[in-house]
Amino acid sequence: DPSGVDAAIKIFDDAVLPLAREIGDDRLWAGASINFGNALQTRGARDPNPRWLRGAVSAFEASLSVFTREGAPSDWALAQSNLGTSLFLLGQRFRDMDDLFAARDAHNRALEVFTRESAPDDYARTVVNLAQVVRNIGQRTANLEMLETSIDLARQGAKVRGELGRESARLSALEEVAKSLESLGELLEDDERL
Repeated sequence: DPSGVDAAIKIFDDAVLPLAREIGDDRLWAGASINFGNALQTRGARDPNPRWLRGAVSAFEASLSVFTREGAPSDWALAQSNLGTSLFLLGQRFRDMDDLFAARDAHNRALEVFTRESAPDDYARTVVNLAQVVRNIGQRTANLEMLETSIDLARQGAKVRGELGRESARLSALEEVAKSLESLGELLEDDERL
């Protein structure tokens, strides 16, 4: 419901973030910034105006001024992962390779903390998101190696989601495997025609 998302954005912007600043609790403010970014990202995923996704990127980057890898690793990794998703949506929608490469880098940073052993659910989600980013880069640059990497990443995510009993999430990871295989097949067909 766009009106619910718009109401959440307004409450974060008008009340939650200013109050968190007024209280002087940087961690509370940074956590609110992540939630504000999530609301902006949700709005931006449905609205072609780039201001929503750019706002989400700014909110996630702002949270990273407080959440460091050393001081708050899980919060830092979550902000990195969410930043990667917003950058991916921008890069995909506006065909911006810089945003796609920045999305890849943000997801890779998140995976420094979200390991298969320490945070399997976060790891699986992030690795599948990374697979999607890498597939898009591979498609746009006609890079076979990147497409093969995207297949491997999505398979890793599917495997972990299966081990966790998350079958619907496993299915979405397997769909990413299929999309990557399709892209790889199209690129190989194009190479054979040359």
